[in-house]
Amino acid sequence: MAKIFVYYILLLLFHILHVIEEIFGNAYFIESFYGGLRNFLLIMILLWVIPAIILYFLLKRNKTAIYLSLVYSIIMVIDGLDHIIEFLIMGKYFNGAAGLFTGIIFLPLSILLIILLRREIYSA
Repeated sequence: MAKIFVYYILLLLFHILHVIEEIFGNAYFIESFYGGLRNFLLIMILLWVIPAIILYFLLKRNKTAIYLSLVYSIIMVIDGLDHIIEFLIMGKYFNGAAGLFTGIIFLPLSILLIILLRREIYSA
């Protein structure tokens, strides 16, 4: 469970860095999808707090928290892939696919966490 905790904390930290990267890179979807920075930040805070709460229950070896952590990890893989695809389609980082660099980091980090969580599920 210690490795899961480390990777989960790293994923939460990179999640924060990812949001910062999207803001400073002026990701196109902040305005078009969220309707502005304020809405984007409120939603991103909520989308960070939920996994942080799940971590608390994960540390208590709550079975539901293990599955919810798996869902969070899968979502982060999808987010990382989305940024790569956006960059390949749009061909630009600023005012485009900002979040690409931390999105790339999501892939190995999340995949490792998925592997560890699956081991935890099957070992129980």
